Parts: sequence; C-alpha cells; structure tokens
Amino acid sequence: MVPADPGTGVREFSRTDPHCLLQRPACLPDRPSTRPNFSFYALDNQNLRQLWDWSKHNLTILRGRTFFHYNSKLCMAEIRKMEEITGSKDRNLEKDIALRTNGDQASCENQVLNFTQMRTMSDKIMVRWQPFWPKDYRDLLGFMVYYKEAPYQNVTEFDGHDACGSNSWVIADVEPPERPTENKAPLDPGHLIHPLKPWTQYAIMVKTQLSASDEHQAHGAKSSIIYVRTNATKPSVPMDPISSSNSSSQIILKWKTPRNPNGNITHYRVICSKQEEDGDLYKFDYCLQGMKLPSRTPTHLGSEDEQKWNQTDEPSPGGKCCACPKTDAQLKKEQEESEYRKTFENYLHNEVFEIRPSRRRRSLGVGVANATQTLPNFLTTAPSPAGGPTTPSPEEEGSKVELKVFAKESTVISNLHHFTSYKIEILACNHLTDPLRCSMATYVSARTMPEGTFCPFCHTSSLHPSCFVLGIIPPKCKDVCCTSWHLMYALYVVHPT
Repeated sequence: MVPADPGTGVREFSRTDPHCLLQRPACLPDRPSTRPNFSFYALDNQNLRQLWDWSKHNLTILRGRTFFHYNSKLCMAEIRKMEEITGSKDRNLEKDIALRTNGDQASCENQVLNFTQMRTMSDKIMVRWQPFWPKDYRDLLGFMVYYKEAPYQNVTEFDGHDACGSNSWVIADVEPPERPTENKAPLDPGHLIHPLKPWTQYAIMVKTQLSASDEHQAHGAKSSIIYVRTNATKPSVPMDPISSSNSSSQIILKWKTPRNPNGNITHYRVICSKQEEDGDLYKFDYCLQGMKLPSRTPTHLGSEDEQKWNQTDEPSPGGKCCACPKTDAQLKKEQEESEYRKTFENYLHNEVFEIRPSRRRRSLGVGVANATQTLPNFLTTAPSPAGGPTTPSPEEEGSKVELKVFAKESTVISNLHHFTSYKIEILACNHLTDPLRCSMATYVSARTMPEGTFCPFCHTSSLHPSCFVLGIIPPKCKDVCCTSWHLMYALYVVHPT
C-alpha cells in the first residue's frame, strides 16, 4: 500500500474514486506530495470507510505527520487507531485532524441502544428505547428514528445510499427527554411511527444525533435493526364479481381477491337473499304495451371507442394536437374511485333504503268505470300475480342462504327457486372467528333459469252465438311471475258424417 521505505515516501489521497479503497492499491493515485511536513495526507474522500486491516498490515511512519480532513465516512476511531500503530500521534498537531468533518456522515457509535417497549396497531407502531446521555449532556441534540418497508429481513443501515447523500430510509427526528433529577426517574424516549400500511413488515433503527465540537469528540449510540409487522385489519372489498345461472336451481359465482387484503385471507362469506318481484310488474298491461325482455349480452367497445375512452375530454389548444392519453396511474386511480363509489352506493341502497310494499291500484273515476263495464273483466284488468298478492311474508322476506368459501374465489349456490331474482353479497375475511375482520360487501344480482312451461286450467262460457268468454285459472305456484297470457285459437269445422 505504501512505498518501500515508509519513512521517506509520502502517500496522498485526495478526492479518490468512490469505489476505490485502500485495500486495492492498483486503483489509488501515487503522486508526489506538495506538503513536505506530512507523510500521510487524506483530503475529501467521501466514501473512504476503512484504512487498513491491521491484522494483516504493519505500518510505521518514522518522520512527518498525518492529515485527515473532510472524510465524511471515516470514523475517528479508525484515525486514532492508525495514529497509535504508526507512531505519529505525538507529532500530529491539533489542526491536522478535523473532528467535525471526519465521520460526520458515518455510523461511528460504539454504544448499543436497546428497545424497551414495542406496540403495534394496523397503521401505527409505538417504540421506546433506553435513555442515553453523553458525558456532556448538551451534546445530545435528539434521536433519529429510521424506518422503511422490509419484505425480507436483509436490510442494512447503508441501503440506498448514494453519492448525493440520499438513502431509502424514512427519518423522524425525536427531541431528547427531560434529564432525570433526584425526585424524578429517567423517562424512556419514544416515537409513534405513522401512517403505516396494515399487515406490512418494517425495519426500524434508532440513532443519536450529536453536536460537533472542535474541543472533544462526542460518542453516540445506535440500536440494532429490528423487524416489526403491523397488525391486520379488515380487507377491501372483493373485486369484479360475476354471476351466471345454468339451471333453474343454481347460481355460479366468481370474483377476484381484494386489492388490499390487509392480512391473510382465510375465507369468503357469500350471502344469498331472495328478492321479491316488484309489484309494478303486475300493474302494466303487457297485452297492449308489449313486453321487452332485458338483454344480458355483454357490451364490447370497438377500437375507436377504446381510444376515445383512454383519452381526456379536454380540447387541444388550437385544434391541432390530439389530447394526451391518460397515464396508468390516472387510470388506476379512476378505477379505484369508481369501485369505491359503486360499493358505497350499493351499501346505501341495501342498508339505508327499505322497499315499500306494493299497494293496490286506486279506483279510477266514475266515468272510466262505466266505460269499462261493457267489456269482460279479463279484457280490462292487468294480470294478477300467480298465487295471490305480491306482499311477501316475513318468512320469505328474511330467507337467506349463507356460505363460507375457503381457498378459492368461486362457488356454486344450489337448492334455489326457479326463475327467481337473488341479491348476493360477497365479503372477504382475514380472521376465522372475528366478524369485524370482514370487508364491506360487494353486491351482485342474479336470476335462476325457468323450470319449464306452465299450463293453466281454462274454462269457457257462451254469451252470444258469435262470442264466448274464456276463463283462466293460473297455476298454483308462488314463485312464478306471470305477466301475460298468449291465446291461440283456430276455426274447427265439424263435418257431418
């Protein structure tokens, strides 16, 4: 590392390469020194952390002094050790080695801080550690709490450090506690770290912050790196529920895991509630107005529509340039806001509003009643629901089917009524027994398929040689929504034999 005759040679290190250490002499400059009073000169080496492995090297400086300034990562203990081994301690002057600019950005603490208390919540961590006071208590400016997300327990203190001085740790400054007195016991300093993510592992470390002095070197303390995981909390809602029916008694459900599980998902709760048909369905005259069945065909956007959907609606200045497409972050944010808005609206509709029971149609005026008396009843009244009124009984209204689904994101609900509408709630849970650890429900509706064709019982009565009355007795089935009757007739001629 040094010239063959260390007593006459001079080694100077000034602004060396950041990756160049003294253990690699090939990459160190060996230029003549312009400072004849110094045998070792180290100036402004921002990444120099260690001088030599003294168990393998023996160095003696017979003449001259040593110079150390602005070596921010080189601790004073390394410099003092070199002075003792090389024999230059008695020759060095006070100004040759700067106490403020050497090791001011390094971890040079030699005392260990131990944590005394640790409390975790879903979004906070409370830490306390043992008090520390240097020889001169005025040198203690406070403590620095370092913390960062740590998926794996392999974090080091210098992770993310670069030449600009930045690192990957989040640093919180903590003031020193009150000094203990005869009548007052010492207080353990502490800090509440927040806001944090639920069910996330963090690495935490505490260091002292000391003032620099030209008169003496203050020695600080630091803790070892510990790993703490925040508590679990209720997850977000399951994503993208899809329902379909392939039979008259089953509904197939599929969904995706929550975006934020906030723990280990243990199971899903699926609650299926029977929905009564709306009474307005029976007030509409389908024979006169017709009936339009809802379409379940999924909607697909064309290529042009997709491009328009991915662009902002702001007009371009001057009409010359196209609008800039939205970034992935903007699209993700809009999607999350839309999902939360739909979940909240569904929650309001299902928890706050109550379905008003259907009322009978009020009688029309006297003139209208007289006008309708000339026609038979089956031509003037809308079809009534099969099996009686539409107001559900308490037993039917409160009927629910609840399932627990483990280790998958799909299920089949069986033993349902045919051609019946169901409201289905899906909740994600990350605890087997605590109901407070289940998410808000995501809602989806589905209807089972019809079971078959129902044939009513008919009877006729003749009113006139040219007309007759046809009476229809609906089937005795309470879960069938009969909206209209289709009558087919033809002339039947009986030939005399």
